Amino acid sequence: MIDPSRGSYASNEQVGEALDFELKGVWLASSNLQIGAGAAMRRTNNFEDYSGGLFIRYFFDDRKASYSTDIPDSLFGNMLFY
Repeated sequence: MIDPSRGSYASNEQVGEALDFELKGVWLASSNLQIGAGAAMRRTNNFEDYSGGLFIRYFFDDRKASYSTDIPDSLFGNMLFY
């Protein structure tokens, strides 16, 4: 693409495979304390993105186990991927 008022820019129209990998989990450390973490990797031909997160959750009622519903859907939900 050439724009005479701004100079010239290289065009990148490469098409290829993309990798999107996300791993999340939680651990019940005590009957009231839960620790969770997650990692994500996204990679295309010309872009790489790595991210991670950690959270601590305190419950007022005692719990005996962690459940799949305890894993948050939005640990990486605020990240925009194009």
